[in-house]
Amino acid sequence: MKIKVRIWTLLVVLIVSGCIGIAIGYITPTFSNSNNTLSTENPAFIVNGKDKSNTLIQNLGYTYIKLTVKNESGNIVMEVEDVLSKNTDLDKILKPGQYELIFSDKNGNEYEQIKSWNISIN
Repeated sequence: MKIKVRIWTLLVVLIVSGCIGIAIGYITPTFSNSNNTLSTENPAFIVNGKDKSNTLIQNLGYTYIKLTVKNESGNIVMEVEDVLSKNTDLDKILKPGQYELIFSDKNGNEYEQIKSWNISIN
């Protein structure tokens, strides 16, 4: 008899806690980057759906990195100062097309460890 009561008690607790968890998920506000602006919350460098921050950190260390984005014509379409300290999602910011990403230090000198990246945004 005691085992049946404990099983039912456990079952009720699991159901109630699951309902509370679902309710919290619905009432917790979520924030999106829908206005295509840069955010300093949760720094990330997103290219084609993947965070490339670790790639930059592995090659350059956690340092100041200026990102310059050029379009197919070679025109600068955007620059991001200290890209590792911001949330930069190129998929949301850039229009579809081919781009060249150039990484440089505070003085504008390109980093030798990472050559420019050619990317395609769909």
